[in-house]
Amino acid sequence: MKTVFLFLSMMLFSACAAFEDMKVVLHDLGGGPACPAMPDLAPAPPRCAAAKGLTGESLLCVDFKDVRELSALPNWNFFCGGAFTWTTGPSGLQVKDFATFDKECTAILPAQNLNDPDKQNYRSVTVSLVQRIDLSDPEQKADLYLNTASDPTRMLWSATGKKNPSRQVTTMTFERSELPTAINQSPQWILRVSSTGFYSRQGWQIESIAVMGNL
Repeated sequence: MKTVFLFLSMMLFSACAAFEDMKVVLHDLGGGPACPAMPDLAPAPPRCAAAKGLTGESLLCVDFKDVRELSALPNWNFFCGGAFTWTTGPSGLQVKDFATFDKECTAILPAQNLNDPDKQNYRSVTVSLVQRIDLSDPEQKADLYLNTASDPTRMLWSATGKKNPSRQVTTMTFERSELPTAINQSPQWILRVSSTGFYSRQGWQIESIAVMGNL
């Protein structure tokens, strides 16, 4: 009888995978186990908007609408010429009073040391931005650099002009083996926006940014 009970129990647990609400009462055997609740197999939501649809491991993920003070972002650095400043709000990260902006501002993300033990197996790194671009062409530019903005070969992406639709998702993946030797496996991304005069534009508004490591 014990063998029969064990056999039926094993069949029941096997059936639980397909029938979540199945419950069996084995009257002749004094009752039997009931199926446990099935786990929630729905995928976890992305940590930020820029990570949506990406499959790597999150190294950095920020929705700027949730950032009240830039000082709350550890290991970030923000610089602007003149009296201009970066700011955050419902529109994201942007230069304050952009309509009167005629200088240059940079935002430097935290470096990602791929030599760290938990990052050594990454084969590539992905950078993703959710952004709105409304600039004057060619007087205003938005650029993304790798580790330094003084070397034109390190410009990875650039945009100018008014985009329609203005809200875009830009995703770039860089193979680890292709990273410049000079950065010593420590990529650091630099956002730079510049303007040579006053123009009635909204500017470069970055809603979200993500950096992902890919195995």
